[in-house]
Amino acid sequence: MGGCHGYDSPEAMIAQVSNIEEKQIYVDLENREEFKHRLREFDEVQDWEYQVYRQDGSIIWIEEDTRTIFDSQGNILYYEGIIQDITERKHREADLQRQLEELRIEIDHQKREHEVKMITQSDYFQELQSEINEVDLDELWN
Repeated sequence: MGGCHGYDSPEAMIAQVSNIEEKQIYVDLENREEFKHRLREFDEVQDWEYQVYRQDGSIIWIEEDTRTIFDSQGNILYYEGIIQDITERKHREADLQRQLEELRIEIDHQKREHEVKMITQSDYFQELQSEINEVDLDELWN
């Protein structure tokens, strides 16, 4: 894998992407708009995570740090930044989140089993159970 978002080189990316605003790169254009808004407002954006399309159409997660570079009159010269592929990290986070949820479900299940056991073993429950067993339903309905 090399290059920018799955392209062989920056030149290949520029040649093949006709309009960055279209869904040729960004999976979520609203996310892109929010990124641009924050960059305009704060002149830098750090740790911005989002999904992009690779050249082959697959989707990856990236993290971007970008800042605006100005000339001495305050005009924008260019943007400078670093983009990292964080797809593997996002997959690990999702796996850990899923495992955590499964563990929560198991703990909740065990907790409910324990609570039911405590209730059914209580003297009060045993007395109620005994009284219910002594009730003659035929007599009750007649």
